[in-house]
This record gives sequence, structure tokens and C-alpha cells, in this order.
Amino acid sequence: MAMRLRGFRRKIDGWGRIVLPKPLLERFGLGPSHMVEIYPTERGFFVKADQADLSPEELERIEGVEM
Repeated sequence: MAMRLRGFRRKIDGWGRIVLPKPLLERFGLGPSHMVEIYPTERGFFVKADQADLSPEELERIEGVEM
């Protein structure tokens, strides 16, 4: 399945949560109780599926990721 190169807009609720879009959950096989990793960047944050190992080269393409 090809991913469209666009983002999704979501509001943060009163508890500080965001809901990940269903197409992303399905694409990465995520559901309730699955873990994700969140990295701060210079322009916001980056969310990565915990089971999705990224190479150092892939991480370098993400602007401002600090590991």
C-alpha cells in the first residue's frame, strides 16, 4: 500500500492525547496496547511504531531528530 505524502491534522484532547488515523494504524499493524516511540525534533515531534526499526540513514532524513 502506497502512503500519500501528506500529513494528518488532529486536535489534542484535554488529556494531552491525539488519535492516530485508522489508515496509519492499519498500515503499521497497530492497535490498542501497542507501543510507539515519540522523539522531539526542532519542528515538533516524530512518532515511530515501536516494532519498526529505522536505520541511521532513515533517521537522518527526519529533520532534527535527536536520539
